[in-house]
Amino acid sequence: NEIMNQCLEIAGVRHVLTTRKVMEKFEFNLEADIVYLEDLRGKLRLSDKLAAAAAVWLLPSFGPEPLLRLARVQPDDLITIIFTSGSTGLPKGVMLTHRNLISNAEGFCHVIHMQRDDVLLGILPFFHSFGYTTTIWTALMLDPMCVYHYSPLEARPVGKLARKYKATILLSTPTFLRTYT
Repeated sequence: NEIMNQCLEIAGVRHVLTTRKVMEKFEFNLEADIVYLEDLRGKLRLSDKLAAAAAVWLLPSFGPEPLLRLARVQPDDLITIIFTSGSTGLPKGVMLTHRNLISNAEGFCHVIHMQRDDVLLGILPFFHSFGYTTTIWTALMLDPMCVYHYSPLEARPVGKLARKYKATILLSTPTFLRTYT
């Protein structure tokens, strides 16, 4: 908890979006305002959902950009901070820009030669730099199907997901691959 709170302070995080299940499982005691995603579900009205659906279907793709201030985002603008494990002292924040994420996703695709019908099986945690850049952003930018499992330590459920969704790419580390074999 102490290290997590230090990371929140270093990054200037004031609000954490999470679920009660995560907070219960890991027994976090965070020094930030906690927003539970399951509480937000009940606050969305039907009119909110209909307005969003209408905007997606009726507006041209460039229409919402000014409303969301997306036109102001530059390639070298910070998009995230990923913290190191802290194995040599306090964790260090690694700042990634939009350009970093795009180049990582493009580099990944140049090596893998991903096709539109590929299915990524993402098992690396999103706090892991490879898990974050490839299983989230590659899937969002390049449109393959992506299936996630929350723990790389559970070989049987990962194998079942791979079989069920006919995964063609498993994003993992050597340590986890040894467990799967």
